[in-house]
Amino acid sequence: MTFGNEWGWGAVPETSERLLNLYADAGGNFIDTANVYTGWRLRKDRRASAAGAA
Repeated sequence: MTFGNEWGWGAVPETSERLLNLYADAGGNFIDTANVYTGWRLRKDRRASAAGAA
């Protein structure tokens, strides 16, 4: 699940907030926020862009 839709997929802010609140209410206490999960997309897009310019 990706929160936020800056990359063209994932949950909108309202849905993200609801899911996080439900998670916390159920006792959730850990959220992995590593930004490498969507970083691959940026690298892939840059490679495709560079390949198209060559």
